[in-house]
Amino acid sequence: MGGDAGLREFDLDGAMVSQWTKTPALWPRRLDDGSVLFLEEKGGALSLKRYRPSGEVKEIAQIPTGFDGAGCKLSPSADAEVSLSVQSDGGFTVDQAHGQVCLTIADRNVNMADVSFAFRVDIESGRVDSSLEMDNINECASGQALVCAGSLGAEPKPAEAAGAKWAWEWDAESLSLFPAGVPKDEAAKRLCGADVDLSDADSRDFGCASEEGRSGSGRFVLVSGLPSEGDYIHRELFVIDLQSGEVLGLLGEKVELKPVTAEDVLTEGFGSLGVVGESDVRWLDDDRLWIDGALIDAGARRSTKIDGQLAW
Repeated sequence: MGGDAGLREFDLDGAMVSQWTKTPALWPRRLDDGSVLFLEEKGGALSLKRYRPSGEVKEIAQIPTGFDGAGCKLSPSADAEVSLSVQSDGGFTVDQAHGQVCLTIADRNVNMADVSFAFRVDIESGRVDSSLEMDNINECASGQALVCAGSLGAEPKPAEAAGAKWAWEWDAESLSLFPAGVPKDEAAKRLCGADVDLSDADSRDFGCASEEGRSGSGRFVLVSGLPSEGDYIHRELFVIDLQSGEVLGLLGEKVELKPVTAEDVLTEGFGSLGVVGESDVRWLDDDRLWIDGALIDAGARRSTKIDGQLAW
């Protein structure tokens, strides 16, 4: 885990195992050799650093985050006209095959940004290449696109024939939950409005839940309710348990897992845990689910809040 408290190691029950660093470590990214890359804010710049298992922390490069529109250039100034930062997980990825970091910094989230820059940093040498992607304020000319193929990290792959060994089955095509061995059109819980035409994409998108991924064992299915659009596109998340046949809401400040109805899932603003496009949502080992600082053990119906960002 990274964050203002530094790099910390936690187990899958949410208990802290050890403290690796004590200075801020933002957007942590794990490498195959056990080291961790992270960012630290330094005035008008981001310091890209590497933590090694030996305990050594070394700065690789500094990325200026102040944008001077008049000069169409970046500067390491905290008083610049526009201040840029990483806006989402996709803004800091690692291409381990080529030994480079891919960074995108912007003034706002991807839906609302006016200025954004892309960077490519060589992990060993610290060489930095940069390019202006967009400037809607001063209309500075965009630079040449950088080739940088970073990864968002791997999640556990769901078991083969997910759902087949559980008491209930889930059909993502019809958005139906039904007892194993029973035709899906009978006794099914359908997470779609009654008037939805499943063959029509628009009708489906705005009248049905959406599958967002399955746990490694295949027992749990993460779904989202109806989207709500604004500056951000919001959606509420729910977990389907194929052992019990329950649809679980993630409710309240403590993110308690409690059974809800299909109608609840399709109710905009119902109150289950909400996320946006920039949220960090991913399945971990042992069927644990991570959602923006909440470590969820759906099998035990337990959630633990952890202040920080997941290293992946």
